[in-house]
Amino acid sequence: DRLSLPFLALTVILVGLIGQFSATYLHRDPGFARFYILLHLFAFGALLIFSAGSFDLIIGGWEMVGLTSVLLISFFHYRVGPVDGALHVFSVYRACDIGLITAAFAMHHYAHTSSFVNGMPHLSNGDATVIGLLLLLAAAGKSAQVPFSGWLPRAMEGPTPSSAIFYGAISVHAGAYLLLRAQPILNESPIASTAVVLIGLMTAVHGTVVGRTSADAKTSLAYAALAQVGVVFMEIGFGWTWVPVMHIAGHAMVRTLQFLRAPSVLHDDHQVHAADGG
Repeated sequence: DRLSLPFLALTVILVGLIGQFSATYLHRDPGFARFYILLHLFAFGALLIFSAGSFDLIIGGWEMVGLTSVLLISFFHYRVGPVDGALHVFSVYRACDIGLITAAFAMHHYAHTSSFVNGMPHLSNGDATVIGLLLLLAAAGKSAQVPFSGWLPRAMEGPTPSSAIFYGAISVHAGAYLLLRAQPILNESPIASTAVVLIGLMTAVHGTVVGRTSADAKTSLAYAALAQVGVVFMEIGFGWTWVPVMHIAGHAMVRTLQFLRAPSVLHDDHQVHAADGG
């Protein structure tokens, strides 16, 4: 539908771009084939999320995106840092995914369906609040919103192209897409909508402040992305639909470019300093 198409197009374009870029970036790396297998599995999971017609099917793509994310964080598994970071991210994902799974069960219990093809089923205010808060838990974990933003710096241990597609473009916005899908439920519950706005506001402030004190380029970009996703959450909580969609599309493309350029920018900066005598 009209909400799925922009996300499907964005995923295809950016995954293709990352695949082309990585052919040179990871040339002769021992994990070259493994990277492309995981990239394709991630693309399949993301397309499944964005083309699903029910929250049940979203769970399948959601778990595939989470698993490939963890495996790419631990891509350089011969070092301790990437493995520890991947385990931390995996634990946060598993804890927050309980929200999505439980919300799907609650929809079947209260409305006897989790499909949104023909419009979301009508729920009472209390039922909508419970389901909305459960979906917010899942979305906040996947999009690294407060209080789960601590896993984001650890996720930078993976290759730069995977950091770009996951934490600059697609995966970090999956939580926002989930809330856009659940907007009819949020509209039924002022409590859930207010919670979305507050979490987005806290994350935007947190990401802006911490990003300005980060010691490396990738972590700084990750927190900048975090701040923008926080603003997107606020827009969704206010009940807007197409403003956050356009925000996500523009932000994903710009942040992907910044992540891919980060190693070259550092190299260029070192060359300039060397030419200037240090």
